[in-house]
Amino acid sequence: MNILMVADVSIKNVIGGAPRVLREESKRLKQRGHNVWVLTRQVPNSDLTEEIVEGVKESRYKIVENNTFTYITSSIFNSRRLFERIVRGKRFDVINFHQPFSALGVNISRKSRNIKKIYTFHSPAFKEYETRNEVPSNSWGRCRYRLNSYFRKGIERYNLKKCEKIRTLSEYMKRELLSCHSISDEKVVVIPGGVDSDRFTPSSDRLKLKKKLRVPVEKTLLLSVRNLVPRMGLENLIYAMADVVKKTRDVYLILGGEGALEERLKGLVKQLELDLFIRFEGFIPENKLPFYYQAADLFVLPTKIMEGFGLVTVESLSCGTPVLGTPIGGTKEILDGLDGRLLFKGTEPRHISEKILYFLNRQSELDNLRGKCRQFIVDNYSWDNVAQKLEETLVKVAQ
Repeated sequence: MNILMVADVSIKNVIGGAPRVLREESKRLKQRGHNVWVLTRQVPNSDLTEEIVEGVKESRYKIVENNTFTYITSSIFNSRRLFERIVRGKRFDVINFHQPFSALGVNISRKSRNIKKIYTFHSPAFKEYETRNEVPSNSWGRCRYRLNSYFRKGIERYNLKKCEKIRTLSEYMKRELLSCHSISDEKVVVIPGGVDSDRFTPSSDRLKLKKKLRVPVEKTLLLSVRNLVPRMGLENLIYAMADVVKKTRDVYLILGGEGALEERLKGLVKQLELDLFIRFEGFIPENKLPFYYQAADLFVLPTKIMEGFGLVTVESLSCGTPVLGTPIGGTKEILDGLDGRLLFKGTEPRHISEKILYFLNRQSELDNLRGKCRQFIVDNYSWDNVAQKLEETLVKVAQ
């Protein structure tokens, strides 16, 4: 089949879950004999408009980031122009959308009318906007905020209506989809995300890795790799750490990632006098990420709302590192399937600290869990299995 992936993220620069899903699925569909083409926006600090990434051709349209209006309009109309240029000499069997603005650009083109379509629904676009942006204090600001949210919801709904099938990565996100948009249950298929278990694998020498990462080897290493934005609940994890260190000082937390809350979170760490126990690592490159998972004793996922799937969860488990997470969204589905004890009772700091202290005092249980974590992922979440299920769905959509 000729498959066109349409997205707002690139398979070249993988930062976060959505681009990783796009890259892994595009790459593996290519390996399964399909012609895969990615249409996306330009990559920051790069003028390349076309590039081959792991055998997949990626074509990029330019965006104008002067303000929200120019960003949205340039995304829509430039993606349409690029799509119409691509299809001049190529016939696509199916289009797989991943984000709303580029999807709208393709959907408003007459040249897309006779091509079957599927939408990979990572999360509600308007809710993502609301969780990443605080409600302004002035009336005009609140009005613009509501219009932005409403506009994103309308665009997303229009795109979904244009598709023969919608795919979510969890049952939780399927419920979110059905509650946000007037979509038939029969139109939705759940295909979870996966993990490259050859790359994310346990280490035979975790102490050596801890030294390499400049972590005191005598301390239990906690890790959390997240975008530093409100919905991730990282301030609750920091407050929980304040409780934990009152009971034991043999604990150390690395926070990986970047985002709008970085300075606020660093200020909170300083205010709570946790500088000796928490380190901000910034953005962790893809090639170094497995080392952090492998070195950690526990991965902590303190999400407050909207965890559509959580690739970091399966990546950590694949490295043999147990994950403690809030009972939110896809996290609950994954951890319930492994061991329900890994779930916090709620999202509050006390729920997080209670569970961390429980496992800090039961090292033998942690050691036993490591092997189970790895096998659970190998049996249930390989990208090859995901690609097979996606391929079957795309074939049905294209018929």
